[in-house]
Amino acid sequence: MLDNIKHKYLAERIEITFILLLSSLFACALELIRIWLTHKQNYSYFIWNLFLAWVPYLISMYLPVSFVVMKRKWIA
Repeated sequence: MLDNIKHKYLAERIEITFILLLSSLFACALELIRIWLTHKQNYSYFIWNLFLAWVPYLISMYLPVSFVVMKRKWIA
């Protein structure tokens, strides 16, 4: 049952996660190329901010599945 829920939930969100991951990697690559070309590290906090943006997204991906697990443990 749990595997079915996980599979269905994650299968619905795999496309958007993949697109977001590609976009993030592309943005990081552009930032690193800019730093390499200009030899200036202005706005280098962008990569850290991008990482921090992924944290709530990953938590929001985990919470629905963990909610089902905790609900089953309380009922059983």
